[in-house]
Amino acid sequence: MYQDKKTREEVLEAESEHRFNTARFFVDNPSISWALLVGVMLWGIFAYFFMPKSKDPDIPVRIAMATTTWPGQSAVKVEELVTKQIEDAIAQSEYLYQPDARSFGVKSLTLNGISMVQAQLAPHTDVTKAFNDLNLKLIDAQNTLPAGVESTQLNTEFGDTAAVLLAVASPPAGADEIALRAKTIREALSKIRAKNASNNRDKEKQKVGQRVSMVVALPLSVAGINAEAALQVFSNWMELEGYGADFKILHGPGFVGVDFFSDKSDKQLAEARKLFLIQRLSAQTFFLTHGSQLL
Repeated sequence: MYQDKKTREEVLEAESEHRFNTARFFVDNPSISWALLVGVMLWGIFAYFFMPKSKDPDIPVRIAMATTTWPGQSAVKVEELVTKQIEDAIAQSEYLYQPDARSFGVKSLTLNGISMVQAQLAPHTDVTKAFNDLNLKLIDAQNTLPAGVESTQLNTEFGDTAAVLLAVASPPAGADEIALRAKTIREALSKIRAKNASNNRDKEKQKVGQRVSMVVALPLSVAGINAEAALQVFSNWMELEGYGADFKILHGPGFVGVDFFSDKSDKQLAEARKLFLIQRLSAQTFFLTHGSQLL
């Protein structure tokens, strides 16, 4: 028994010595391994810098949809008299994709009064020629459809998408503009505080803390009065959360803000502003979705 086991191990060891082992080969020949590694790296660098690139590559769309309407008819009747006829006409094309478990050649959806049939072309097909062939077959099939059926529309523009990019940008503000804005904001603050002091002189003495202001700069073309409703919501929330009292809204050309009594630090007020944006305006969800940072 022991002898048989030993003989079997010797046979396996002899076979392994004659069998090619890739890992062992490269371990025994490190110079070849390094040469191949350097060659692959150089190949990758060459491919990165010299391979063709396109900002808007032409990706042919190989799917089309034939839509046929038959107003006032049930889905069952449209399926029997329209959808099957359209499917048979499309199936005659030699350019269709051969269906498998993960994709399709022809598929359809029938609703009340409308038939929609999708066709997918085979890879490496001349898309223009194939779609023209499908269109001709659908025109021929139109004669076999019942009276009252409207002309079949073949949509081959699934790849034609429209994108709208919106950006808000402006050149950096110069020193003169900053000084002018600062002067306007200072005057608005002085005016509202003077008016408030004359009307509530006794109440001012009873309050703890000092008057602080939170101001947002806007484009000069935007009237600050348009944001007064939003600032009123912000003021009510700040007062309810205990961040301040006696809120007064100020606005002018290119700015909007609130002036109020508070015993909180600048850091606490900044955190309050951020908390308001998250809780009341769902700003965290918006900025995370759009890849921005909440400041």
